[in-house]
Amino acid sequence: RSNMNLDFSRSNHFVLGYNQYLGEIAVIKLEGYYQYLDKIPVHRYVSSFNIINEGSNLAPVDESDLVNNGTGQNYGIDLTVERYLNEGFYFLITGSLFDSKYKGSDRIERNTTFNSNYVLNLLGGKEWKLNERGDVLALNVRFTTTGGRYFTHLNLTASQATGDAVEDTQRAFSERQTPYLRLDVKLAYRIEFKNSSLEIALDLQNATNNQNIFR
Repeated sequence: RSNMNLDFSRSNHFVLGYNQYLGEIAVIKLEGYYQYLDKIPVHRYVSSFNIINEGSNLAPVDESDLVNNGTGQNYGIDLTVERYLNEGFYFLITGSLFDSKYKGSDRIERNTTFNSNYVLNLLGGKEWKLNERGDVLALNVRFTTTGGRYFTHLNLTASQATGDAVEDTQRAFSERQTPYLRLDVKLAYRIEFKNSSLEIALDLQNATNNQNIFR
């Protein structure tokens, strides 16, 4: 009931974009943006909590005594370079550099849990036609990497005393995970029939066996 008077949050978006088509088979897109968030729910008392960080742990929000006094901001630049499938070859490159910050009721600016700072995705493939029937040998590669997400250290003394995990909220989102990295490679042979096709493939997911942290 202490949250019954909460109002809507508010965001202001400013975006500037540029597209350049390279003939009929490729395009480059560049976009810069700034987003200012206010009226975000935070605690009525002094704390580092801001509902902008909720959702990262896939758990419901059960905080009480919330008021619309929090703020946040996101800004960055996105780049997309795409070559459509033509003559059996395609690729897609997307990259983003950004910063994501927030303030709780303590008015201290901190990283949001989603502030990985960068994302890079590379996707590409090549098909070779093997015979007049249309059989195809195909190679597809996908690479993804993002910066490590921020998290809050545990207060070990309080955790040991209570027998449960207690976060050190005064140091909220001050520690960072290692970067996420994944490489997928797929080699396929597709046999074409009159009304159907048969594909035999070797699909290597996380081919480098990188041990990514979930949480």
